[in-house]
Amino acid sequence: MHGLNLTLFYRGPLRATRNPDTEDGRRRQHKHDIRSQFDPQLRRRFGHWQGNPAIVRHEGFMLPFYAYSTKENLFLVKLDILMLRPQPPGHVISGGDIDNRIKTLFDALCAPKINQLPDSTSEGLKRIEQAGPIRCLMQDDNLITDVSISTDTLLDVDPTSEDVVLIIGAELHTRNPVTWVTGGPTGDIAV
Repeated sequence: MHGLNLTLFYRGPLRATRNPDTEDGRRRQHKHDIRSQFDPQLRRRFGHWQGNPAIVRHEGFMLPFYAYSTKENLFLVKLDILMLRPQPPGHVISGGDIDNRIKTLFDALCAPKINQLPDSTSEGLKRIEQAGPIRCLMQDDNLITDVSISTDTLLDVDPTSEDVVLIIGAELHTRNPVTWVTGGPTGDIAV
């Protein structure tokens, strides 16, 4: 496989995803807050390459989300995640089950669908639209081909804290050979 590698960082709460169909605005806002922390990192890594439009259209609003891995460009994603959490190793259940916390992370790495936005009222949509483009790693978590997760103890917070530190190694790859041209400060482009 040929690919482009990058590392993303997150520090803060990582709450478990429950039933996505019944999630309240707080859970959707939580995912959007995480997504918003990845946006400047992706902007810095890719420079002027915005990614591919994953624009969410709803009731006259065009919400500008861009994804680097999409079904159209056929870039797939491989993730290597280190999760530092306050609980000692092996205490998976007491800190929120890892698979549902990782699902929250996957949702935050993706361009949201309309039912995943924190506020789908006209005022909420207008705020998102006015904030400008938000870059996301991928259009959909179905583009993930491989995931590796390691956990260890986060030692600088109270053991009851919801905070985690995530160091996410991501590789955008395709099954076909791709030549990556380094564009200096403007980022890398596949040809």
